[in-house]
Amino acid sequence: MAEKKALVIGLGASGLAAAKFLHSHGWKVKVIDTRADPPALAKLRAEMPEAEFVGGNLKDIVLQDEQLGAISPGLSPFFSEAAPIV
Repeated sequence: MAEKKALVIGLGASGLAAAKFLHSHGWKVKVIDTRADPPALAKLRAEMPEAEFVGGNLKDIVLQDEQLGAISPGLSPFFSEAAPIV
């Protein structure tokens, strides 16, 4: 079976919950956030050290065959930095 890859956009409480859920169901998780040090980063690294985190300018994000995306409910899929990715 091919590796399942997911992209989580935003690492607040909901982004961490989404990452944990996906990871617990066998997904390889990549989390991105406009902030270099979002509130849940320490928890992500402690609980899921294999998860990839990229912080900063979302314009530099290159998708790498992720099959699933989860966006924070606090980000607009139309009017935020996440819009081009969505």
